[in-house]
Amino acid sequence: MLAAAPELVNLTCPLCRAPRQTSRLGLAEVYLSEGDFVLEGMLRCGASGCPGRFPVLQGVPIVLKDFRSWWQSSTAPRSGPLCSSPQMSSYLGRVVADSYPQQALLSTYMTHHYGSNDDAYWQAVTRAIPEQDCGRALELGCSVGGFVFAAARRAKVSVGIDLDFNLVAAAAGIQRSGEVQYRRLRRARAFEDVHFDFEVPGNVVFLVADALDPPLLAEDWDLVAALNLLDNVALPTVLLGQMNALLRSGRRLVLGSPYQWRPDITDPGEWLETDAMDSASMVRAILFEQLIPPMQLHYQPVFDEPDLDWTLIQHDRQRRSYRVDLIVARKD
Repeated sequence: MLAAAPELVNLTCPLCRAPRQTSRLGLAEVYLSEGDFVLEGMLRCGASGCPGRFPVLQGVPIVLKDFRSWWQSSTAPRSGPLCSSPQMSSYLGRVVADSYPQQALLSTYMTHHYGSNDDAYWQAVTRAIPEQDCGRALELGCSVGGFVFAAARRAKVSVGIDLDFNLVAAAAGIQRSGEVQYRRLRRARAFEDVHFDFEVPGNVVFLVADALDPPLLAEDWDLVAALNLLDNVALPTVLLGQMNALLRSGRRLVLGSPYQWRPDITDPGEWLETDAMDSASMVRAILFEQLIPPMQLHYQPVFDEPDLDWTLIQHDRQRRSYRVDLIVARKD
């Protein structure tokens, strides 16, 4: 995270949501830095009386309303060494151990974003980024940052947020080092080291934040994307509403999902489908036909790819294949 990142992104406090200027987050304390990057420190809300303080860990700001609940969740850090400064060690209050599932997940997404992104899925996703005048780009659920870096090459600033710390920290590590480094899972017990140079744009910021309650200003973004996130949140209609609130009029929304609904993530009553209407049709009806009038979503289609093949490589003998519905639309 660059020292000027809070001002660059216009982060706002998720605790108080005070008026636009007073709730801005600023860098209050630096415990550990590396060149221009703050590795450990603390952001603080500028509103009078607000207790909002948000840690920066391994170069990643963690801007959540309920940090402690997230800290106990499966998306919190699970690999070490986690921090170096005594101030951050005291704040976090516990030491975490390496986790095989987290390493395997990181392998899968790093391979997808940086090892096999010449497929039809990736070409369609990057085609969704405007060739010119991309302005301020945001991806909700950015994983390890491949789309964020791609958007940054056509944008003034490109921001990625995700709840999974290990994935976001990997993206931030690429940003700092200019190198892609990870351990690729080849079979159940065997990893291999992957290492290559990567051209890093300088206008990128990553943070841990909740896409359903993002610490960002409304109507501040020219491109808002959510790729393979809609079916991975508890309240998908809220996600659509947040994307709409963040996006400026006349600008571009990018939405991709395989609609792989899971009851352990999303209650079936919240799934965007009915017996008579599949998810792809319902999402289009919400965006283009005002299916849910109170949401007041008014979009015009730019292009779509309803059946993109998307393959995730777990290891050399295991792959998962999906068909992704990609919608690109302009907000009226």
